[in-house]
Amino acid sequence: MSVHPQTKRIASGIKYEWNMFRYCYNNISSEEADEDRKKHDLLLEGLLLHARVLRDFFTKKPKKDDVSAIHFFDDPAVWENIKDTLCPYLWKHRERINKYLAHLTYDRLRKDKMWNCGAIFGELEHAWQQFYSLLPQKRKAWFK
Repeated sequence: MSVHPQTKRIASGIKYEWNMFRYCYNNISSEEADEDRKKHDLLLEGLLLHARVLRDFFTKKPKKDDVSAIHFFDDPAVWENIKDTLCPYLWKHRERINKYLAHLTYDRLRKDKMWNCGAIFGELEHAWQQFYSLLPQKRKAWFK
């Protein structure tokens, strides 16, 4: 697998996902969100949705037209060698996140409705830093 021909064009979409994820994380604990349950819930859903997209971008083997971090490297082994070490909390809670976001299930009745937003942010921030640091210099500019 070599660098996908559409990587430069899709970089803005990846940056959008990252920026929206960060926005949700930075605002979920705001005083306004704490006072408005609907705002808090929207920020939580946004955080989890963008986290899910980014987790898959960083760690999953792409299928069909999925965008993957691996598409940005001339040598796929550069990313393959680290991708399986990323996002353990997000992978542990994969099914729970999927159900919370995209399925109306009885599992939602569980008393445990807490999410470790700090762990989610930390994992994705680490993945982002790894990705960016390994990018060839000419591709780093696409994410500024």
